[in-house]
This record gives sequence, structure tokens and C-alpha cells, in this order.
Amino acid sequence: MEVTCGFLMQIDKLVNLLESPVFLHLRLQLLDVESPYHAPLLKSCYGLLMLLPQSDAFRSLNDRLSTVCDLRDNLGIPAHVATQKIPSSKRQTELLARFDEVMNFHRKLRSRETQQMLSGEMLHDNFARGRGDSVLGGKSAGKPKATGT
Repeated sequence: MEVTCGFLMQIDKLVNLLESPVFLHLRLQLLDVESPYHAPLLKSCYGLLMLLPQSDAFRSLNDRLSTVCDLRDNLGIPAHVATQKIPSSKRQTELLARFDEVMNFHRKLRSRETQQMLSGEMLHDNFARGRGDSVLGGKSAGKPKATGT
């Protein structure tokens, strides 16, 4: 996964959205520590936290997760209850397979773009160094070479 500035800004916006009233239900689900969905939800939130640099969004999500973990510890909920497997439906399996397909497609495109960018930079560098004829198969694209006559 390539972590760019734009990607980090999107994660920051997502964390700010999680703090908005629209996601109140999700935040309340974090309090249901005995739910089979609690562990995956908590892991997802911690995954977002690990991606974020030290910022306001990091601090707010870190505070929220600390509160949830303190609650679980204070209630004395054993860890094995929080790590139960969730039965997956056929639809979930199909959606995960589609997600993997789309991710692979984007990886291939990004790889192709990177290769094209690198080959474009090499072409530009060769022209800048006066070696354009080696890239174009011996044909000079610049000034004609001076002869010694």
C-alpha cells in the first residue's frame, strides 16, 4: 500500500466523519464489548489509528479507543469473548472477492503508471544529457552534429 499525502488526508477526513453525529450508532457499537462484531470493529479502528500521523484526528481516535479498552477492562470481559469468529454470508464473500479484484486492478494500473513515469523520466534525462540519439535508435532529435570540415 502506498501511503501518500492525499491518502493520509482521506484517512483524516474519515476519522473526522466517525466523530460526527452520523456515525453515533457505530460509536455505540464500540461500547458493546460482548458483541461478536466488537473485535473486528476495534481492529479496524486501530488500523486507522496506525495509519494516521500525530494529529488532531489521531488524538481523538486514540482517546476514543482508550476509553473503549478501559471499559472492557473495567467490566472484566475476558479477551476470548471479544475474538469469536463471525459467520460470513455468501454476499460478504462475494463482496470481499470483488474488493480483491478491484484492488488488484488498481495495483496493476499504479504499477503501469509508475513504469511509464520512470521511462518518461529516463527519456527526458537522456535528452537533457544529449543522448537522445541512443534512445531513439540512433536518430538525433537535437541539433545536427558538427563535422570537422
